[in-house]
Amino acid sequence: MSLCKIQKLIRAGAMLILLNTIVWVSSCISKHERLISFSSQYSHDFSEKELDDPEQYPMEKIISQQQVRDTLILEVDLPFSGCADLEGNIHIKNDSLILFYYLTDETLCTEQIHYLLTYKIMNQERMKYKPALQYKKRYKNY
Repeated sequence: MSLCKIQKLIRAGAMLILLNTIVWVSSCISKHERLISFSSQYSHDFSEKELDDPEQYPMEKIISQQQVRDTLILEVDLPFSGCADLEGNIHIKNDSLILFYYLTDETLCTEQIHYLLTYKIMNQERMKYKPALQYKKRYKNY
């Protein structure tokens, strides 16, 4: 068997293992059935006031909560590491809505920025929730 054929077989085997791993991991990580989408994006840098006196400013805050037809949209201002790759999930219990965020990768840097986290949640009954934000070290299904 030629070296070229062996390399092709190795690559094909590696691709098969990679695809199986992706399918297995994605099946283990299930989002709450009512979470339509989650996004995190750069919002803005820290202001001079925040850098000079960080104790005067909240760590995170829910900046908007609006109902658009059957969808509840919540936006959160979150100061965090500028290198963070964030994912989100939710947990609903009675009128409490917990907005989870967690790291998909443990790589962080010292730069701090503000992220805008957006949670879109199916809310056909137009329930009025009391939202709270919570950081999770590791992903957990709900």
